[in-house]
Amino acid sequence: MEKEKRIEELINIELCGISRVILEYSTDHFVVSYAEKLRDKDFCARRDLLKYVINELHEWYSKEIEEILAGEYIINKILHKKSYLIICELNELLKEYNN
Repeated sequence: MEKEKRIEELINIELCGISRVILEYSTDHFVVSYAEKLRDKDFCARRDLLKYVINELHEWYSKEIEEILAGEYIINKILHKKSYLIICELNELLKEYNN
């Protein structure tokens, strides 16, 4: 039950902000589409779909985070780092919860 509560907290409190951070940075159409889905409460209620989108964003962020944090012209580096860490946590929680 503790994991379920944490998953709900992250979904209801953090995903909209993460979506905004990603949308300000990315021009990748797939990533933009995934980020937009994070704002849709009905979509987020579908754990199978949410798990897929979070995993895709985790893979993208894992490849991009070093470049983002090192980028000279990137604003909100702290927000990107926070978003990445939350995506990592939620990705793990969803994997554990569904197994």
